[in-house]
Amino acid sequence: MTAPVRWCSPELVISVRYSEWSPDGTLIAFSHPANGGRFIYTMTPSGGQLTQLSPPPGNDGAPAWSPDGTHIAFGTGRGVGLSI
Repeated sequence: MTAPVRWCSPELVISVRYSEWSPDGTLIAFSHPANGGRFIYTMTPSGGQLTQLSPPPGNDGAPAWSPDGTHIAFGTGRGVGLSI
C-alpha cells in the first residue's frame, strides 16, 4: 500500500532518488543532492524531521533498511569504485 507523502520542499520532489520506507512505516530513507554531493537522509511521511545520515564528501545512494529497521545500508562512491 502506498501512503501519500508531503515533501519538505519542491527541490526534494525533483531530486529525491532511491526512496525506501522503513519496515515500521515511520520513516523514509532517500538519496538527495546537497553541497556538491549526494547524501542519505531520513524524514517522516508527513515531511518533517529531515535528518542527514551520511557525512561529506558524499556520493551515496540506494538506501536499504535492515529487516528490524535499526540500520540503513547504502551504496557509496567514496574512494575507489562503489562500496556498500
